[in-house]
Amino acid sequence: MEHMGAPLPALLVILTVAYLILGGKVLLAAAKNISKGQVFDENFLMSIATLGAFAIQEYPEAVGVMLFYRMRQYLRPADDPCGKGTGRVHGYPNPGFRGKCGGQQAGD
Repeated sequence: MEHMGAPLPALLVILTVAYLILGGKVLLAAAKNISKGQVFDENFLMSIATLGAFAIQEYPEAVGVMLFYRMRQYLRPADDPCGKGTGRVHGYPNPGFRGKCGGQQAGD
């Protein structure tokens, strides 16, 4: 595998470093959750998927998947006081939802 004239060892080093920067927290969270008995959470599944891509030598795929996963984590609204499933559909406000959350109407 060569990309823009870069030999495989150099490209492999670059992609491995990028993967560890992007996925280090995910891999650590997966390891911690496994030690607590929580095996099939999203961190574990993302780790398995991306490590599998590395195993079949699809290095750019592994880095790309981890990049998009981390972007989703970053863009997910962390300040939603209602938590998951209360007025949001795929991360977007659902104006038709009228449930209560903390004394306020969710969806307002």
